[in-house]
Amino acid sequence: MIVEGLPGILDFISILGSLLVGGVFLITGLAKVVDPHSFIRHIDQLRTFPEKAVVPAAFIFIALEYLLGNALIFRIFPQWLFPAMLIILVALSILTYWSTSTGRTEDCGCYTGLLIITPNQSLLLNSIYIALMSLAIFHPVSNLLSGNQQFWFLLLTVTSSILSTTISYQKLQDTGEALWELTPLKVNRRWQSQWLNDANDNLMQGNKIVVFLNPNCSHCQFWVKVLKVMHKHPAFPEVVGIMSASEETGQKFQAYIEEKSINFPVHLIEPSIFSLLVSATPTAVVLEEGVIKEKWNRGMPRETIEKLRTFRDGKQVVSR
Repeated sequence: MIVEGLPGILDFISILGSLLVGGVFLITGLAKVVDPHSFIRHIDQLRTFPEKAVVPAAFIFIALEYLLGNALIFRIFPQWLFPAMLIILVALSILTYWSTSTGRTEDCGCYTGLLIITPNQSLLLNSIYIALMSLAIFHPVSNLLSGNQQFWFLLLTVTSSILSTTISYQKLQDTGEALWELTPLKVNRRWQSQWLNDANDNLMQGNKIVVFLNPNCSHCQFWVKVLKVMHKHPAFPEVVGIMSASEETGQKFQAYIEEKSINFPVHLIEPSIFSLLVSATPTAVVLEEGVIKEKWNRGMPRETIEKLRTFRDGKQVVSR
């Protein structure tokens, strides 16, 4: 006996499911097109691709994510799309569990800072998506588009996906910058208290240089040497270091400080917040009364280097 009204409810959920999953993939895909830095870092952390293949692999995944989002929303060839999507979601769930449980990554890398979630929350969301895709497979509804319309829309979507990712890739290759940074860590914005609870009162007062570091980052080694000099000299703002509180970094935290003889305070920050704020290390911001006045993400300003060189050559470095 079929419950009255049940087929209509299942039709609604089936359509809503493909719209929901497709919307998630489309939004996160577009976010990665606009600012691919954090996703590229995520792919690099997986350590499954040669170094030269990391960026191309990341953009291939971004293009596919954008394409799948559009295809799901408009239910393009659903008899093939939905089973393929189910397999992809299961594979992504396995990858998330493997990469986070082994300490290679701190999260799934799916939401690129748009949504801060734990690995367990990511797996829970994936299980919901899998359930929705399963329903769409076993309870098909009428297609929104005819077969001919689906073909042309697929061609349009593929073209759009390739074009947008190519533009983003070219901008990154030419300038090293994203089309538009999604991070809230921008010039003229205020430092937010929820980012670093244990040191915010200090950061909101006076001038500070806040530097995001990683013990495994080779460029950070050079920066630490320079930052120690800056922190000692009264002509520069005080330096505050920040590291991710991931399992790997947490284990190396104290040893790293002692090994490098770091003379400025260093704080641990939640991995999800760290990934939200910076896409690469080292990155630094100059705070004035809690407001971000400068951001250094490709190197220190030339005038800062020259000023430091003057102090070092003239042996003007003094302790605070």
